[in-house]
Amino acid sequence: AGTIATYTGTTVVDPTHVEVHFKSPNSAFLPTLATAYLGIEAPDTLKQSPDKLCSKIVGSGPFKSDGGYTPQKGIDYVRNDAYAWGPGNAKHTGKAYLAGIDVSVVPEDASRYGALTSGQLDAIASVPPVDVKSLKANSAFKIQTAPAPGGNYSYYPNQTDGPFKDIRVRQAFRSGIDFATIVKKLYFGVFPPAQGPLGNATVGYDPQSASAYAYDPAKANQLLDEAGWSKKNAQGIRVNAAGQELTLVHPFLKQYVREQRDVLADQIQAAAKEIGINVVNKNVTIDQYYGFVGSGKGYDLADFSWQRASPDALRTLFGSENIATPQTGFGTNIGRFSNKEVDGLFKTALDQTDLTQQKATYAKAQQIIADDAAVFPQYQFQYVLGESAKVQGVVFEPQAFPTFYDAWLGS
Repeated sequence: AGTIATYTGTTVVDPTHVEVHFKSPNSAFLPTLATAYLGIEAPDTLKQSPDKLCSKIVGSGPFKSDGGYTPQKGIDYVRNDAYAWGPGNAKHTGKAYLAGIDVSVVPEDASRYGALTSGQLDAIASVPPVDVKSLKANSAFKIQTAPAPGGNYSYYPNQTDGPFKDIRVRQAFRSGIDFATIVKKLYFGVFPPAQGPLGNATVGYDPQSASAYAYDPAKANQLLDEAGWSKKNAQGIRVNAAGQELTLVHPFLKQYVREQRDVLADQIQAAAKEIGINVVNKNVTIDQYYGFVGSGKGYDLADFSWQRASPDALRTLFGSENIATPQTGFGTNIGRFSNKEVDGLFKTALDQTDLTQQKATYAKAQQIIADDAAVFPQYQFQYVLGESAKVQGVVFEPQAFPTFYDAWLGS
């Protein structure tokens, strides 16, 4: 919704052209139009109640679903034979090649991988990183990867409540944990370590900010000493002059875990203890999570990823208008970062259509965010698609999701 928050209306010019109006300039609108977020859907679909909104969707794509989505099972699509408006970069025109697509929900990694290798499925999403190498070596299968643009999977420090109000503690946490090595070992190189607020597949990514995320435990210990956490208790946890432990609460949604983020959390917890920081990974429900993040109280770390085919993802994650308030209940700026200069840069970027100028504006914002230690990047998500060798023609849209208009099955 934030991408069109200033939308005021649309004027129909002729049967194939419209003018879209905003209260203020919005250069991020066109890249967003190229994503599924602003796909064309039937008005009646969008008027349904929340419990039915996603069960049956009428859209404008090359496939359609008569039965709709069944929770815990999946969704079956059939070809839309009337489809004749494919994108200009497609390999053909007219209807899709495939007669249909059956999408099954198989959340368990081993089961999903086994279903592919046994021939039960033609393709799977999220090939477990540990299995990528062996699948690549098998001529009966292949791997396609697409790096996701937008915000990396990252930890965000709460800057308005708790120890992370002190920039020295934020900088120490960032410098004192070897995030890159943890990520490389856990994901076998499939997900590269992140080095900034944006993934490097994002237009406008600034590589100059990467140096701020270097591992330097000596610097971390010095910063913690300077911040008043110079002593340690019998458990090796730092304490301040009042005897208070340096403890950080991380509410974690274990029920929604993917990509071994729970294992990653445990490894970060162990690494933090080596510099005297006690990280408490607190398993919470979604309602509890919204309560913490929405109020800005009771948590010190929150994890988040945000795929977006535009550097305007920075505004979503760090714009002060996206900090939760009692009225909104939840905000995507979960670190509660607030900087007037950065807000001004976001506004300037939305007013710029020259991509060179826009890139420089977003680069400056990334540098300020890095200097402030407003984010602890973990890994850059990649869509890892495992396919039978007979699957052909699957390509990826701007946000690294696969599309099947040109896809077909060989023998």
